[in-house]
Amino acid sequence: MTVGELTERMRIMQPVGTTNPDTGGQVPGTPIVIAEVRGLIVPRAGTEAFSSAQGLISQDLGIVNTATHLVTLWFRPDVSVGQFIEYDDAKRQLTRQFEITQVASPEERGRWLVLACIERVH
Repeated sequence: MTVGELTERMRIMQPVGTTNPDTGGQVPGTPIVIAEVRGLIVPRAGTEAFSSAQGLISQDLGIVNTATHLVTLWFRPDVSVGQFIEYDDAKRQLTRQFEITQVASPEERGRWLVLACIERVH
């Protein structure tokens, strides 16, 4: 990975919600922008599993998260599962959202983050 490959501008978003006092359920609020960053978005096959050789976390739970995209960006300690990436796709003329399902730092050097994401369809 080189700096020149991080060509896409995107936002890391934190979902926000409040508790409905009548039902006890969560009511979605306006997400908060954590950071505006540059990264690389690479589509993956829908059924492709990720291995630790690709820099993603492997788990022995027998559960495999499928992801539609891999997003690579500079290391940030404030990125976590449950957040999402918002990307303004100029070619398609729409804003796309990618839910973060796994976060890994290849080689544990704190240089890059690789995020396994599932694209949200509106």
